[in-house]
Amino acid sequence: MKIFSILRILPFLILIPIPKNGNAQPFHISKSHLDPEEKIEALLGIATDEKTSPEEATEIFRQALAISEKHDLAEKEVEVHKAKAQFYLQQSKYFLGIQAYKEALRILKEKNLREEYWETNQALSQAYQEIGEYGKAIEICFDALEHYKQTQDRRNQAKYKMQIGKIFHLQENPKKALDFYHQGEKILKERDDTITIIYSQIQSLKGLSYIFLSEFEKAIASFNYSEKINQLLKEEDLTISNLGQLGMAYGSLNQFEESESYFKEAIKISYEKNDSLSAAINQGDLAYLYWIMSEKTKDPTQRNNYLDLALLNTEKAIKVFRTSKNLKGIQALYKQLSFLYESKNQIDLAYENYKNSIKFKDCVLNSRNMQEIARLHLSHEFKKTQDSLRLVNEKELAIRDANIKTKEKEKWLFLVIIVSLLIITMMILIQSKSRKRKNTELHLLNDELHKANQIKTRFFSILNHDLRRPISNVINFLYLRKNAEAIPLDSTSLEELEQHTMESAEHLLSTMEEMLLWSKSQMENFKPEFKKVEISLIFEDIKMFYHQEKVSFRFENPENLSLITDENYLKTITRNLTSNCISALSDTVSPLITWSAKKERGNIFLSIKDNGPGADPEQFQALFDENQTLGVKSGLGLHLVRDMAKAIGCKVRVVHSSSEQGTKIELEFHDLNLN
Repeated sequence: MKIFSILRILPFLILIPIPKNGNAQPFHISKSHLDPEEKIEALLGIATDEKTSPEEATEIFRQALAISEKHDLAEKEVEVHKAKAQFYLQQSKYFLGIQAYKEALRILKEKNLREEYWETNQALSQAYQEIGEYGKAIEICFDALEHYKQTQDRRNQAKYKMQIGKIFHLQENPKKALDFYHQGEKILKERDDTITIIYSQIQSLKGLSYIFLSEFEKAIASFNYSEKINQLLKEEDLTISNLGQLGMAYGSLNQFEESESYFKEAIKISYEKNDSLSAAINQGDLAYLYWIMSEKTKDPTQRNNYLDLALLNTEKAIKVFRTSKNLKGIQALYKQLSFLYESKNQIDLAYENYKNSIKFKDCVLNSRNMQEIARLHLSHEFKKTQDSLRLVNEKELAIRDANIKTKEKEKWLFLVIIVSLLIITMMILIQSKSRKRKNTELHLLNDELHKANQIKTRFFSILNHDLRRPISNVINFLYLRKNAEAIPLDSTSLEELEQHTMESAEHLLSTMEEMLLWSKSQMENFKPEFKKVEISLIFEDIKMFYHQEKVSFRFENPENLSLITDENYLKTITRNLTSNCISALSDTVSPLITWSAKKERGNIFLSIKDNGPGADPEQFQALFDENQTLGVKSGLGLHLVRDMAKAIGCKVRVVHSSSEQGTKIELEFHDLNLN
């Protein structure tokens, strides 16, 4: 849907209006009874009439300039030069057109007519755009932008931001174009000047850039916003442009009914205001839409109808484009016509229109060659000016070069001295850092050795206590089995002894697993594996692990809580705390251990409570002091609880421990549960 998209920027380009007269007048009008200004107006009307030949128009412009110079009518002289520039540009005589604009600018500058000066400068920028001299075109716009910044004319600042954006659009750089459109939009918003034709044009141009970027939803939003403003301004040209571009956007989204509707509305309004060129542009795009629709449908009759509509609209558009001598549009439409006839299997007509397309393509190339010649001519003139400036400054440059060379030598000598000092300083710093690094490494090694010794001490202490008892039970059982004749046992006692030994062996295995887990926790790279753990499963583990003990258990988890932690670490902690409680309850009547879970202040608390005799605070020191030595009788115990709790981010707290209340220890966890 982008065949005519580059032409759709034309309604926004600022053109200098040329007065027109419907009928050619005789050339002796300059000798009539009219006053000088009326004579000039009449001559311009004749020069720009379609029936006037280029040679006749040139002579008429000469007469109009002579009258304006004779009567010192500077503003009329400027008007003639601008009309002359437009005439030459329409004739593809770009160099002459640009020279006419420059002559108009010279007069405006001499007369200090600043506002018209910058308006004419904008027309010159457009002329440069037509021959591909985008650099000069943008330079003019930036000069104008600077002028309007100094005069604090915010609206014209926004207008020139828009003009620069359009130049980038013509260079097929829509992202850069959007950047300048947004800048212009921001300027108008700051002065609350959004219900203006400039703001509406910026929205429409943004939509066109979004189409080039295939961001069609954004394009539709921009066109609709532009049209919303435009309904208040009643600018029909912009309405036609917006409707056509909405047709393009919806067509690109394969929303063909909406696209067709917008194109038809644009064509209708174009005919109502006798704008045949806008109608032709939209007819060309509508024809392309019908062609796409013919490719999408599977109904042969419907396909043929779409192709007929596409041919009809293409031929209408070609007729208008031939009248306006728009070579690029004619070439594109003939190419489209060729494809349409090919789709209808009318190969002869397809070939004929393809030849027409090639013929007009050559014409386009010739036009481009003329533009290139004009561009080269201008570049040559610019180069001559630069050469003259270069010759004037050569002597000064030679003297300056000699001074620079002398200063260069001094600079290099100074640099050599500075670099030498820097090298010496760097060597000293490197040696100092090296010594510090080695000292640091030695300190780290000493610390690691000290930690390793501590771990070894703890490990042997654990082996001394936690493994001795279960192994002793196994040995006793084996001894009794070996001396079964000397020490007779009934079947019930033997069965109880076997069960007790089996439990001791299982306890031994569990203790070894805990030892392995504790040993890993002392390693640098070992980390817990966090996952969601149901607290009810932890309580089930305690119940199953200690079901043979002569202690009653109570488990309280009314909210059925869960938490994010390492399951094995938590089991080891709860087992060790439970074992300690069981040991403390050995002389207690009706021993009871209560495990409870609750959630407070966003955290989860697990607590174990017994009804035992309590203990001294010193006996719990291992829970909090990492330097506490692991005694022979303590085993893993509270040391293991402390290290495991630290690894999983759990806080351990002794709530109370006395003969009246028993002992209560609480585990606090941050609630990381995502559910």
